[in-house]
Amino acid sequence: MTNLNKNNRLQMKTFLKISGFFFLLLIIVLIFWCRSNMKDRNPDYKADLKITGGAPEPLRAGFAAVTITPEVPDRWTDKNNNAEYEPDKGDTFTDGNGNGVFDPVWIAGFSNSRAANGIHDDLWARTMVIDDGKTRLAIVVLDAIGFMNDDIIDVRKRIPDGAGVTYTIITSTHTHEGPDLLGLWGKTPYRSGIDKKYMNYVKDQAAKSVADAVRNMRPVRLEISEDLTGAIPLVKDTRKPEVFDSGLRFIKAVDRDNGKILGCLLSWADHGETLWSDNLLITSDFPHYFREYVEKGVYKGDSLVNPGIGGVAVYINGAIGGLMTTHPSLGIKDPFTGEEIKEPSFAKS
Repeated sequence: MTNLNKNNRLQMKTFLKISGFFFLLLIIVLIFWCRSNMKDRNPDYKADLKITGGAPEPLRAGFAAVTITPEVPDRWTDKNNNAEYEPDKGDTFTDGNGNGVFDPVWIAGFSNSRAANGIHDDLWARTMVIDDGKTRLAIVVLDAIGFMNDDIIDVRKRIPDGAGVTYTIITSTHTHEGPDLLGLWGKTPYRSGIDKKYMNYVKDQAAKSVADAVRNMRPVRLEISEDLTGAIPLVKDTRKPEVFDSGLRFIKAVDRDNGKILGCLLSWADHGETLWSDNLLITSDFPHYFREYVEKGVYKGDSLVNPGIGGVAVYINGAIGGLMTTHPSLGIKDPFTGEEIKEPSFAKS
């Protein structure tokens, strides 16, 4: 009996030692994993924003629009209409590229497992470059919900030195209907939704848009306007306190030599989620129509109601705060028919 107790104690000590070793090993691995994820991935990168004075010079500006539309090779059937790809619940797919597997484009903004089922309109990297003779600023807007700082630095590094850009601002339209570029909306909450090949494509296209805008620079005068009340019925603050900026702001760049409009910068504060969570088509949401109508004009059927101004329209989102949004509970009136549209749809967008 005594020998049996000794053996049990020895076995228990051995078990505790092995368990302790593996627990310690797990802690060490977690520490290294945390350090790896928290370290500066660009330790040699710095941005020198010092701007020296001097005599003012005539402004120059340039615009460019470069597509970042993803490929969506496969289509799928949403058996229970919950906008989530769930093959274990009967969802099936059509193998568009013939590789034998489902190739999802995970849509960012609402829930996990929301796989794209086609493309409604192109996504863009749109850029305005402005130069006062001393500083050359590039403003790049991506049709995406967001973009991480490390990725922004990667884009800046890809801009050719010959472009002469002093500083590049990269921002997003905050569309909830585009591919995941933040890694939060994959198949599950624990799996990234980022396609590395597509991410690399977005970075290359963003850098290209800057280089193209620099090549398109011309002497300009800027015409600046705003409408602080006209868009109030189009957005609501769904979180307390209800405080939001509903103003539309507009900077138009006009070629000083020939009067041609090169492009414009549009700003308004609204989440790009008018289509809401059941939409499965890739789209920039309302910024698509905003830019199209400013550039090409507003049509009622085949009749032109208001002409566009031409050039390249760059839409930049304003202070969207807690939740400035065109919510499904907010009805939008059709300007031609007077019909109130509440349900999320492209007509509402």
